[in-house]
Amino acid sequence: ARRGFFSRAVATLSAASIVNARDPGAYEAMSALHPLSEDDPSIPLPMVDPSVAPSFSRRAVINAINAFGLGASGGISRLTPGHLKAAISVPGSQCVEEVVQLVNDIVRGGVHDELRPYLFGARLVGIEKKGGGIRPIASGDVFRRTAARLLMASVKPTAAAALLRMGQVGVGVDGGIEAATLAARRFGESMTSRQLILKLDIFNAFNSISRAACL
Repeated sequence: ARRGFFSRAVATLSAASIVNARDPGAYEAMSALHPLSEDDPSIPLPMVDPSVAPSFSRRAVINAINAFGLGASGGISRLTPGHLKAAISVPGSQCVEEVVQLVNDIVRGGVHDELRPYLFGARLVGIEKKGGGIRPIASGDVFRRTAARLLMASVKPTAAAALLRMGQVGVGVDGGIEAATLAARRFGESMTSRQLILKLDIFNAFNSISRAACL
Protein backbone atom coordinates (compact mmCIF):
# COMPACT_ATOMS: atom_id res chain seq x y z
CA ALA A 1 0.00 0.00 0.00
CA ARG A 2 2.95 2.36 0.64
CA ARG A 3 3.73 2.23 -3.10
CA GLY A 4 0.19 3.19 -4.07
CA PHE A 5 -1.12 -0.32 -4.75
CA PHE A 6 -4.18 0.16 -2.54
CA SER A 7 -6.49 -2.04 -4.62
CA ARG A 8 -3.90 -4.81 -4.59
CA ALA A 9 -3.39 -4.45 -0.84
CA VAL A 10 -7.12 -4.78 -0.18
CA ALA A 11 -7.39 -7.74 -2.55
CA THR A 12 -4.45 -9.45 -0.87
CA LEU A 13 -5.98 -9.06 2.58
CA SER A 14 -9.26 -10.60 1.45
CA ALA A 15 -7.94 -13.18 -1.01
CA ALA A 16 -7.42 -16.90 -0.48
CA SER A 17 -4.05 -18.22 0.61
CA ILE A 18 -1.14 -18.66 -1.77
CA VAL A 19 -0.06 -22.28 -2.05
CA ASN A 20 3.44 -23.24 -0.94
CA ALA A 21 5.04 -24.43 -4.20
CA ARG A 22 7.70 -26.33 -2.22
CA ASP A 23 5.03 -28.67 -0.91
CA PRO A 24 5.32 -31.81 -3.12
CA GLY A 25 1.57 -32.34 -3.20
CA ALA A 26 0.87 -28.74 -4.21
CA TYR A 27 3.59 -28.84 -6.85
CA GLU A 28 2.19 -32.01 -8.40
CA ALA A 29 -1.33 -30.55 -8.40
CA MET A 30 -0.19 -27.36 -10.14
CA SER A 31 1.90 -29.30 -12.64
CA ALA A 32 -1.11 -31.43 -13.53
CA LEU A 33 -3.26 -28.34 -14.11
CA HIS A 34 -0.55 -26.46 -16.01
CA PRO A 35 1.51 -29.21 -17.72
CA LEU A 36 4.65 -28.66 -19.74
CA SER A 37 4.08 -28.48 -23.47
CA GLU A 38 4.84 -31.62 -25.44
CA ASP A 39 6.31 -31.30 -28.91
CA ASP A 40 4.21 -33.17 -31.44
CA PRO A 41 6.27 -33.97 -34.55
CA SER A 42 3.08 -34.37 -36.58
CA ILE A 43 2.29 -30.66 -36.10
CA PRO A 44 4.58 -28.39 -38.13
CA LEU A 45 5.43 -25.29 -36.14
CA PRO A 46 5.11 -21.96 -37.99
CA MET A 47 8.40 -20.53 -39.20
CA VAL A 48 9.06 -16.83 -38.83
CA ASP A 49 10.51 -15.12 -41.89
CA PRO A 50 12.54 -12.16 -40.53
CA SER A 51 12.06 -10.33 -43.83
CA VAL A 52 8.28 -10.12 -43.39
CA ALA A 53 8.10 -9.80 -39.60
CA PRO A 54 7.04 -6.35 -38.43
CA SER A 55 9.55 -4.00 -36.83
CA PHE A 56 8.28 -1.84 -33.99
CA SER A 57 9.53 1.65 -33.31
CA ARG A 58 10.97 3.04 -30.11
CA ARG A 59 7.74 4.95 -29.42
CA ALA A 60 5.56 1.87 -30.02
CA VAL A 61 7.61 -0.23 -27.59
CA ILE A 62 7.55 2.50 -24.93
CA ASN A 63 3.77 2.85 -25.28
CA ALA A 64 3.32 -0.92 -24.96
CA ILE A 65 5.38 -0.99 -21.75
CA ASN A 66 3.56 2.00 -20.27
CA ALA A 67 0.21 0.31 -21.02
CA PHE A 68 0.87 -2.40 -18.39
CA GLY A 69 -1.26 -2.01 -15.29
CA LEU A 70 0.04 -0.72 -11.99
CA GLY A 71 1.76 -3.52 -10.07
CA ALA A 72 1.77 -6.03 -12.96
CA SER A 73 3.72 -9.14 -12.04
CA GLY A 74 6.98 -10.40 -13.50
CA GLY A 75 8.00 -13.74 -14.93
CA ILE A 76 10.79 -16.15 -14.10
CA SER A 77 13.37 -13.35 -13.85
CA ARG A 78 11.03 -11.38 -11.48
CA LEU A 79 11.58 -8.35 -13.73
CA THR A 80 8.28 -6.48 -13.74
CA PRO A 81 6.78 -3.89 -16.10
CA GLY A 82 7.27 -1.42 -13.27
CA HIS A 83 11.02 -2.02 -13.39
CA LEU A 84 11.05 -1.38 -17.13
CA LYS A 85 8.94 1.75 -16.80
CA ALA A 86 11.43 3.15 -14.31
CA ALA A 87 14.43 2.18 -16.43
CA ILE A 88 13.19 3.67 -19.70
CA SER A 89 12.15 6.91 -18.00
CA VAL A 90 15.76 7.85 -17.13
CA PRO A 91 16.88 10.63 -19.51
CA GLY A 92 19.75 9.59 -21.79
CA SER A 93 19.59 5.93 -20.77
CA GLN A 94 20.63 3.32 -23.35
CA CYS A 95 18.16 0.92 -21.74
CA VAL A 96 15.40 1.98 -24.14
CA GLU A 97 17.41 1.06 -27.22
CA GLU A 98 18.36 -2.33 -25.76
CA VAL A 99 14.75 -3.09 -24.84
CA VAL A 100 13.54 -2.11 -28.32
CA GLN A 101 16.19 -4.37 -29.87
CA LEU A 102 15.26 -7.33 -27.67
CA VAL A 103 11.53 -6.95 -28.31
CA ASN A 104 12.08 -6.84 -32.07
CA ASP A 105 14.38 -9.89 -31.83
CA ILE A 106 11.52 -11.76 -30.14
CA VAL A 107 9.12 -10.63 -32.87
CA ARG A 108 11.47 -11.88 -35.59
CA GLY A 109 12.03 -15.21 -33.87
CA GLY A 110 15.67 -14.39 -33.20
CA VAL A 111 15.87 -15.62 -29.60
CA HIS A 112 18.58 -18.22 -28.98
CA ASP A 113 17.31 -21.70 -28.17
CA GLU A 114 18.97 -21.67 -24.74
CA LEU A 115 17.10 -18.49 -23.77
CA ARG A 116 13.68 -19.58 -25.00
CA PRO A 117 12.62 -21.47 -21.82
CA TYR A 118 13.27 -18.33 -19.77
CA LEU A 119 11.80 -15.69 -22.10
CA PHE A 120 8.83 -17.83 -23.19
CA GLY A 121 8.29 -19.69 -19.92
CA ALA A 122 6.31 -18.46 -16.93
CA ARG A 123 6.41 -18.27 -13.16
CA LEU A 124 3.67 -20.43 -11.67
CA VAL A 125 1.79 -19.40 -8.52
CA GLY A 126 -0.97 -21.46 -6.93
CA ILE A 127 -4.03 -19.89 -5.28
CA GLU A 128 -6.37 -21.92 -3.09
CA LYS A 129 -9.93 -22.00 -4.42
CA LYS A 130 -12.77 -21.28 -2.02
CA GLY A 131 -14.41 -24.58 -2.86
CA GLY A 132 -11.16 -26.53 -2.60
CA GLY A 133 -8.43 -27.25 -5.10
CA ILE A 134 -5.75 -25.03 -6.62
CA ARG A 135 -5.94 -22.36 -9.30
CA PRO A 136 -2.56 -22.05 -11.11
CA ILE A 137 -1.63 -18.51 -12.16
CA ALA A 138 1.15 -18.22 -14.75
CA SER A 139 3.07 -14.94 -15.08
CA GLY A 140 5.13 -14.64 -18.26
CA ASP A 141 8.26 -12.66 -19.00
CA VAL A 142 7.77 -8.91 -19.45
CA PHE A 143 9.73 -8.78 -22.74
CA ARG A 144 7.69 -11.59 -24.28
CA ARG A 145 4.47 -9.98 -23.09
CA THR A 146 5.52 -6.63 -24.58
CA ALA A 147 6.22 -8.27 -27.94
CA ALA A 148 2.87 -10.08 -27.77
CA ARG A 149 1.03 -6.82 -27.06
CA LEU A 150 2.57 -5.19 -30.11
CA LEU A 151 1.89 -8.15 -32.39
CA MET A 152 -1.72 -8.50 -31.25
CA ALA A 153 -2.35 -4.80 -31.75
CA SER A 154 -0.84 -4.93 -35.25
CA VAL A 155 -3.22 -7.67 -36.44
CA LYS A 156 -6.29 -6.64 -34.44
CA PRO A 157 -8.21 -4.90 -37.28
CA THR A 158 -7.66 -7.73 -39.78
CA ALA A 159 -8.28 -10.48 -37.25
CA ALA A 160 -11.39 -8.81 -35.84
CA ALA A 161 -12.93 -8.47 -39.31
CA ALA A 162 -12.21 -12.13 -40.12
CA LEU A 163 -13.54 -13.38 -36.79
CA LEU A 164 -16.64 -11.21 -37.03
CA ARG A 165 -17.55 -12.87 -40.34
CA MET A 166 -17.44 -16.19 -38.47
CA GLY A 167 -19.89 -14.90 -35.87
CA GLN A 168 -17.28 -14.28 -33.15
CA VAL A 169 -17.76 -11.02 -31.24
CA GLY A 170 -15.72 -11.61 -28.08
CA VAL A 171 -12.27 -10.57 -29.38
CA GLY A 172 -11.36 -7.33 -31.13
CA VAL A 173 -14.95 -6.22 -31.69
CA ASP A 174 -15.88 -3.00 -29.88
CA GLY A 175 -19.03 -3.57 -27.84
CA GLY A 176 -19.16 -7.20 -28.95
CA ILE A 177 -19.67 -8.70 -25.49
CA GLU A 178 -22.43 -6.22 -24.68
CA ALA A 179 -24.17 -6.96 -28.00
CA ALA A 180 -23.94 -10.72 -27.45
CA THR A 181 -25.29 -10.40 -23.91
CA LEU A 182 -28.23 -8.27 -25.06
CA ALA A 183 -28.99 -10.64 -27.95
CA ALA A 184 -28.93 -13.67 -25.64
CA ARG A 185 -31.19 -11.90 -23.14
CA ARG A 186 -33.72 -10.99 -25.83
CA PHE A 187 -33.64 -14.50 -27.24
CA GLY A 188 -34.17 -15.94 -23.77
CA GLU A 189 -37.22 -13.73 -23.23
CA SER A 190 -38.85 -14.79 -26.50
CA MET A 191 -37.71 -18.38 -27.08
CA THR A 192 -40.19 -21.23 -27.34
CA SER A 193 -40.30 -24.48 -25.40
CA ARG A 194 -38.41 -26.17 -28.26
CA GLN A 195 -35.48 -23.74 -28.05
CA LEU A 196 -32.70 -23.43 -25.50
CA ILE A 197 -29.50 -21.55 -24.69
CA LEU A 198 -26.41 -23.71 -24.20
CA LYS A 199 -23.58 -22.36 -22.05
CA LEU A 200 -20.34 -24.36 -21.93
CA ASP A 201 -17.63 -24.18 -19.31
CA ILE A 202 -14.67 -26.38 -20.24
CA PHE A 203 -12.61 -27.57 -17.26
CA ASN A 204 -9.10 -26.07 -17.26
CA ALA A 205 -9.50 -25.28 -20.96
CA PHE A 206 -6.65 -22.80 -21.31
CA ASN A 207 -4.10 -25.20 -19.85
CA SER A 208 -5.42 -28.28 -21.63
CA ILE A 209 -5.24 -27.19 -25.27
CA SER A 210 -2.24 -27.76 -27.50
CA ARG A 211 -0.62 -24.42 -28.37
CA ALA A 212 1.10 -26.01 -31.39
CA ALA A 213 -2.22 -27.32 -32.73
CA CYS A 214 -3.82 -23.88 -32.38
CA LEU A 215 -0.93 -22.22 -34.20
